[in-house]
Amino acid sequence: MSDDAAGFAGATFSGPAEFDEAAFTGVAKFGRVAFTGPAGFVGARFSGPAEFDRSAFTGPAKFDRAAFTGPAGFRQAEFSGYVRFGDATFALDAAFREANFPSLSTLGPMACAGRVDLSDSVFGALAMLEIAAYEVQCVRTRWDSIATLRLRYASVTSAKRYWPHLWP
Repeated sequence: MSDDAAGFAGATFSGPAEFDEAAFTGVAKFGRVAFTGPAGFVGARFSGPAEFDRSAFTGPAKFDRAAFTGPAGFRQAEFSGYVRFGDATFALDAAFREANFPSLSTLGPMACAGRVDLSDSVFGALAMLEIAAYEVQCVRTRWDSIATLRLRYASVTSAKRYWPHLWP
């Protein structure tokens, strides 16, 4: 791991994990991390890749005003508590593929210069998504409750068979 990398892969935070206003200048590795209390990344700046793949957020997770200038990965992440990405910005792609959102979720308003990939994700409770992006992918995404999607500038990729209330 290089000197400018932050490695927390496989760690468990049993209390509040506060990274508010933190600056990560290299790779930020949070893969397979268990956050059992509140997780705060409010105003955090990620200059390199940010890896949260397969992490579990049991308590509330707040990424308000977080800035990702490298790719951001939340693949197969579990957000059991309330999650919010208010005013978050992504300079490249934001991957939430196969993520699970069983609780109230607020993704946005957020801006992404690349693709926001929500494919194969599950939203089990009320979800509010406000996204300005080049592309939003919702292939095989499951919405088990009310979801509001407000998209700007984005082309949307989805599969009609998974939106049964819209097609016969």
